[in-house]
Amino acid sequence: METASGLWGRIKRTVWETKVHSEIEIAKNVEGVREKFLQFDLIPQYHSGFILSLTPMPLGKTGAELVPGDRMHNKLGGIVARPTILENSPTAFRWRGPWPYTYLNLLCGWHTFKFEPSKTNPGHTLFTHEETFTGPLAWVMGLETPNRKTLVKFYKYNTDFRAWVEEGVMNGESANAEDGEDMSDHVGESLSKDKPVPLITIKEVK
Repeated sequence: METASGLWGRIKRTVWETKVHSEIEIAKNVEGVREKFLQFDLIPQYHSGFILSLTPMPLGKTGAELVPGDRMHNKLGGIVARPTILENSPTAFRWRGPWPYTYLNLLCGWHTFKFEPSKTNPGHTLFTHEETFTGPLAWVMGLETPNRKTLVKFYKYNTDFRAWVEEGVMNGESANAEDGEDMSDHVGESLSKDKPVPLITIKEVK
């Protein structure tokens, strides 16, 4: 029989912690993908929509020069955030909030980008883009509509970034999808409201 503490822990992970996870494979080595990712000033050249700008603070620092404890001024959709850098390593770039309500400890986002060698294609990179939401309002991000919207935004950035890294595709141009994949392969058979997002896109934080 499950103990009271075990039950509370499971409830807390489910209600207070929600992860939105996406990943994509890029035909370039880890070092090359990370180098491109950290060129924040070039984001407008290959992507528009979700990530409008990522600006290191103080001004003058480059993405490669950021260290844990540094701040950023980021425009993500309609939100302006000033997160704190948690990690800038050869394998990951992470920041922590703040989101609206962060200062009330109701919701905080932990945004992560990972650069890992592909296990199936030597010389390629598995690029992971995810965010863990914590706090009493984190469960909202696990609902179908918020999760769907967030996942679509993540996937749009991922595919734009991959096209730029692999083919030099600029913002507004069309990438050649050699494998014929489209957004529905990752976000469900349909983006209409009557089709749920695959549960694999929402993961408990262990």
